Amino acid sequence: IIGITFKDFVEESFAAIGMVGLGFLLTSIFLETVQRKQNLIAKNQGKDSSGLSLGGEWEVPSPLQALLIGVSQAISIFPGVSRSGSTICSALLLGLSKETAIHFSFLMSLPVIAGATLLESKALLELPASEMPAYLVGFLVAFLAALVAIRFLVVAVRKLNLRPFSIYTFLLGVICASIHFSS
Repeated sequence: IIGITFKDFVEESFAAIGMVGLGFLLTSIFLETVQRKQNLIAKNQGKDSSGLSLGGEWEVPSPLQALLIGVSQAISIFPGVSRSGSTICSALLLGLSKETAIHFSFLMSLPVIAGATLLESKALLELPASEMPAYLVGFLVAFLAALVAIRFLVVAVRKLNLRPFSIYTFLLGVICASIHFSS
């Protein structure tokens, strides 16, 4: 609903380097907040936060938790805001287990991907046949890169060391802001 309502504004914001930088900074703050919360929990339990392990089971979030995680996913339509980062971090901040945060985040991506595909299907059907091989190669490369990224993300959440992601997105945000203010 938010994607359709704000489609034009969101598309325009992808061209605004300042908006992209703001999204990266927001992502960095979100990741760092969760990292600090998990470090505090681990310290209070006498454990190293990187040693926390995933349980085998995951629970279904309450309707309120699902709604709040959905709001964080909606915010991620803006450039620079990580969808999986925002949903996983929201779930963890709401007290859900890492296992639940990961599973629910990926389940929540299915309607988003399906909706985006539906919205862009007309444009896909209008592509010239001669360009289809290039788009298929691009799709396959993106798919494989996504699989690697998902595996990396799952390992990072299992170890719960989100700080490298926080630093990375912070630096990207600062670079984008520098470019924005220097032009």
